[in-house]
Amino acid sequence: MNNLTTALELTKTLKTYKKGMPVLTKTLVDDNRVIVSDLDSQLTVNMDYTPANGAYLTDKDTAAEKSKIGLDLDTEKMSVDNYPILEQDKIIESRSFYASDLQADLKSVSYAMAKQDVRYYLNGILFDSDCLVATDGHRLAKTDFNGIPENQTIVRSEGIVILEKLLRKTVKNEVVKIAFGDNFTTFESSDWTLLVRNVDGRYPDYKRVIPKEKGVAVVWSKAAIKERKAEIKVLKPIVKAMESFAPIRIDNSGTLVMPEEGKENHFNVQYVNDVLTRISSDCEVFLGGSVGQYTLIKESDNTVHVIMPMRY
Repeated sequence: MNNLTTALELTKTLKTYKKGMPVLTKTLVDDNRVIVSDLDSQLTVNMDYTPANGAYLTDKDTAAEKSKIGLDLDTEKMSVDNYPILEQDKIIESRSFYASDLQADLKSVSYAMAKQDVRYYLNGILFDSDCLVATDGHRLAKTDFNGIPENQTIVRSEGIVILEKLLRKTVKNEVVKIAFGDNFTTFESSDWTLLVRNVDGRYPDYKRVIPKEKGVAVVWSKAAIKERKAEIKVLKPIVKAMESFAPIRIDNSGTLVMPEEGKENHFNVQYVNDVLTRISSDCEVFLGGSVGQYTLIKESDNTVHVIMPMRY
């Protein structure tokens, strides 16, 4: 069980400022729990502390540091009844996973999700019936994920970022329960509960984007992946200095090389780097070739990464 200081530290993973709503800069300290909310996400952290004089509000940004060094927390005069508490709606389906497994699956796809796209339905991760999917329109990542409800649910990107931070601080064999509702999805461990408002929209048909394994096929072994990481470390600063959109080329042998006019298979160097930082096992690369044809990086039967080539 967390003490007050540890609980306050965990609440810092959720940034709560909204213009015109000063109450959201506060943390609610209540019996055996602290709560922070931004109206789209709410984090509750359990603790072994009960306020002597009842629940109170305190400044979120300074509370953890003051508690750490033994200073009294500032208490807010506004009524705790003014603090907006989100409640989970009717639960449609719930499943439990080990924290380490959930963290690994999210890491496989979260890099590809949009965060502030005008196509609001891309700003999150899709929990589909048997997989997780993320795309920003330029790249896509998909990984198998069992135990998802039949109805598609889009969990907003801000909530995913908070969840990944929490999971990094959670014991690997800790069980995390996911409860899906019409309006909210809840992630709950023994130490914390994260409530995230779902994105109200229809996710695009991602299956149409995934190539049918056509084009030049190259195998990246573990050793080859290590070589690709070394190549991109050298090439990334060079191409970024040359072009604002930083292209890099994958040749037909699978090697990362400098861009070359008239050649095919140019990609945004950051997109390639994002994939390389997430794959660790042998994978197949299917180079689509011309502009408009996606390139597929198949890490296993369970996980695929798709990147759209650039015009150069």
